[in-house]
Amino acid sequence: MPDADLIFAGILVATVAVVTVLLWGRGKASFDSSLRQLQENGHVITHSRQRHRGPVTWIWGRYPEPVPFYLHFSNRDPVAVAVGELGVADISTGHSRFDRRYFVRSNRPDWARAFLTRALCDELQGFESLEFLTSSVGNVLSPDYWPDQANRALRDVWMLRVDGKLSIAEAEPYVELARRLSGSLVAFCADKKLDAGTEVTSMFEGR
Repeated sequence: MPDADLIFAGILVATVAVVTVLLWGRGKASFDSSLRQLQENGHVITHSRQRHRGPVTWIWGRYPEPVPFYLHFSNRDPVAVAVGELGVADISTGHSRFDRRYFVRSNRPDWARAFLTRALCDELQGFESLEFLTSSVGNVLSPDYWPDQANRALRDVWMLRVDGKLSIAEAEPYVELARRLSGSLVAFCADKKLDAGTEVTSMFEGR
């Protein structure tokens, strides 16, 4: 009996070791692929699965400098409603059709209203499923990304999510939109001063 237990324990340890190595290899390959995409294209396309949405496509990139503007808007869904019930207030843009379909959250409500012009809100309503946010490496990415970064809590990442597992060709319109949104946000913040001591993201912002 003891021999059988030892054999079982040995098989279990070997199995765990093999699975760990395989998962590590898969994660390393995904990480290397993301960094390669970022260097070649300036953005990364990844896929995941969300419980309330199913397959989704994420497009993300990095700002050249941290931005002092947390902006998060998304079409309304059960998760957004639940978050609202926890006391995180939506921001009204003043564009009624957009406000009915999207929630908006920001550390600077006045900036959010100024950035989300009527023309931009009208354009965004043409997308059936959309989410855009600015956040930090520490909130939304593995700490393995850019390990030399001194402060991971500054908003230096933009992300856009759309429903479905899109191919590179299918994702192109959303890539273009994400580029325009992130570029416009950088221009919008160009004359705003960044105070690293007060512009730190919360863990909640990136969730």
